[in-house]
Amino acid sequence: MRSATVTAALLLTIGALLTCAAPAAACFGQDFERTIFFELRDIESGVDGEAILDVTIAAITATWDHRTVVVARLNRIIKGPIGGDYVQIALARSSCDRGLAVGVRGFVVGKVVRNPQGDQELVPISERFLDRDRRRQPGP
Repeated sequence: MRSATVTAALLLTIGALLTCAAPAAACFGQDFERTIFFELRDIESGVDGEAILDVTIAAITATWDHRTVVVARLNRIIKGPIGGDYVQIALARSSCDRGLAVGVRGFVVGKVVRNPQGDQELVPISERFLDRDRRRQPGP
């Protein structure tokens, strides 16, 4: 009976440790909030990457390896080696990401890679809103 109690206590301890190892889910503040979506004026003013796509988010999944994978319908390919009607957009999960919701439409910019399953994925450029505001400020 004693070994069953010790085993149960050990399992509870391991479970508690695994639960505590989960990443915290709080953005540090408004200055850290960011987005993967750009506006046409950003693209026209020089934001560039291997691929520039006009997309609408169709689905969002959180993966076991702390990534967010977005499935987006391709409305238009501005630039890049993308094929098909949909594209996967993969980014590191962050509580500071804003604008990721089913139905949202916008321009994404990034690099095209192949995931372990061989599917095309876009690794997007993200930008903090604070940096965007500074970039858009007229020069001296």
